[in-house]
Amino acid sequence: MITSQKAMQIMFEPDAEKRNSIIDALSEQSAKDLLKICLKMVSEQLRGNPEK
Repeated sequence: MITSQKAMQIMFEPDAEKRNSIIDALSEQSAKDLLKICLKMVSEQLRGNPEK
């Protein structure tokens, strides 16, 4: 399982090559967790309710 903090680190990694490498190394479950966290954050931003 991936934490929200780790997901944020991955999403905002400035080096695209490093970010892609990290994502490629994730297990299938961790990749799913990352996607769910990303979608939750985007959804909250679109609704104007940033996660606290």
